[in-house]
Parts: sequence; structure tokens; C-alpha cells
Amino acid sequence: MLSKNPVFYLLIFSLLMGLNAFTQADSVLMLNGKVYKGEIGDTDHGNISMTMTNKKGKSAVKIIDEFRVFSYVKSGQQKISYYQDELSGNFLTVPEAQAAAYGSYDARFTFKPRIAFWSSVLLGFGSTLFDTYLSQKAVNDPNTIYTTPGFFKKPPSVFPLLVPPMLTAIWAIPKGRVRYKHMLHHNYQGNPDYYRGYIRIARQKRMLAALRGSAIGVATGLLTYYIVR
Repeated sequence: MLSKNPVFYLLIFSLLMGLNAFTQADSVLMLNGKVYKGEIGDTDHGNISMTMTNKKGKSAVKIIDEFRVFSYVKSGQQKISYYQDELSGNFLTVPEAQAAAYGSYDARFTFKPRIAFWSSVLLGFGSTLFDTYLSQKAVNDPNTIYTTPGFFKKPPSVFPLLVPPMLTAIWAIPKGRVRYKHMLHHNYQGNPDYYRGYIRIARQKRMLAALRGSAIGVATGLLTYYIVR
């Protein structure tokens, strides 16, 4: 028996309206998991024309190469652009490519490389500390021109500048794993193509976080050195 409570019908109506708005929204799902939303226009000639509006209300037309697209939704109708063609580099089947695209999409939303970022900040700052540290042994050297030991007591070398690319390369090594709580598409649990797509984007985010974090750490260390000096 249906409920006579008007709130019940209002809730159902709101859910249906929200679902209808979602299905009617134009969007493009890229093979790398990125999603663009806007109003799709021309889809001929191997390109997709999309009018996108930013937060300030300004509109701009973006031309997307269709060979980079897995699927798009226009006026509520979905079309899969991807097709398997080994000659053009599309080695995956359509279901495999879909799983990889969804894995990449989920990683962009749920994976947070906090450990890579903050550890790189500390290592970047620490590299400057180590590089500009003057030991008592160095002070006692008759050839030195410095007289006071301690941190930030000698000029920095190029060593701290090598830390960001080194950490970026190091953080590219771990494969990582996909946690169930980070999956938005739970039906792909255990799917190797989904995991491959997720891990690829997670690795990219770790590398970028390591590069940014170490650069911030080194810059902070150098700034501290020049303030102290």
C-alpha cells in the first residue's frame, strides 16, 4: 500500500527530477577518466564540440578529439565512441576500455596522495637543512672561511634542487592497491582493467604530489636560509 504522507510523494518527485536532470545533462567521459560537462554541439569530423560554462558564467567552446573519448551523453542518449582497433592502438575491447575508464574516473575523485605530498615536503625541507648544515669538523678545518657550526651556516648547493625530480621518480615505483571504500563503481571489484585504470591515475597523482610537495619543502628551506643568513 502506498503511503498517504505528502512528504513521501515529494521525496519521490525530487528523486525523479534529479535523476531526469542527471540523464539529460550532456557529458563526455574520456578514456583517462576525465569528465567534461556542458552542451554538446557538433559530433562530426572526428571531434566533439562542447560549450562549457565556468563558475563566473562565462561560456567557451571546447573541441575534444573523439579518439580520446570513451563515450558521451547528448540529450539523454549515450554513445560509445571507443572501438577496438589494434592498428590505431585500441587494443582493449569495449568492456575492458570501459572498466579502465571508470577506474581512472574513480581514482580522480577518491584517491588522495597525502602521504606522498607531506613526506615530500619534509624531505624537501630536510634536504636544505642537511645541505646547509656546517659541522664543527668543517669549522675546524684550516681552509674553511666559516666560524660558526649549525644549520643554515653554509651556502646551499645544487643538491636540494635534485630532490624534487628524485622523489617524483621514486613515487612512480609503488604500484599501490585499490581499496574497496575508494571505489565508486563497486561492480568492478576484482576487475583487472578497472584496477589498471585506477592505479595509473593514482600513480600520476602521487608523482605530482611528490613534485609539488618537495618543491614547496625546498623553497621553504631556501627561504628560511636567506632569512636566517
